[in-house]
Amino acid sequence: MFARTGISFENSFAPYPLCCPARATFLTGQHAHNHGVYWHEPPYGYGAFDDSRTVATSLQAAGYRTGFLGKYLNRYGLDRSKVSGQPSHRYVPRGWDATTTTRPPGATPTASSTASRRRTSHRATVAASTT
Repeated sequence: MFARTGISFENSFAPYPLCCPARATFLTGQHAHNHGVYWHEPPYGYGAFDDSRTVATSLQAAGYRTGFLGKYLNRYGLDRSKVSGQPSHRYVPRGWDATTTTRPPGATPTASSTASRRRTSHRATVAASTT
């Protein structure tokens, strides 16, 4: 449906116009006082974000393939994931079939980004060979 007709946000408002809380709000549909991301530094930045239920998990559950390109949340790649408890430089948030995210200086490149690119390339190869 999205690919066929497109989608446009012509009149939208940011209830908390700061990068990290705004991204968390976009991903969850919740206000900052519900998702707990109030700032872009610890303890209220990426490390406070429970990203186990986002627009990506909902779209994926409905049968869509999903991908994330660009910046996730500030300190993703540096802080531990609230969901897994592990360092986020290897964490791929649930619901994303493929991810390519920007990383802050000093963050290690992720195996997940490389694996996601491989998965995406594989899908493209399979799709090309089956048509």
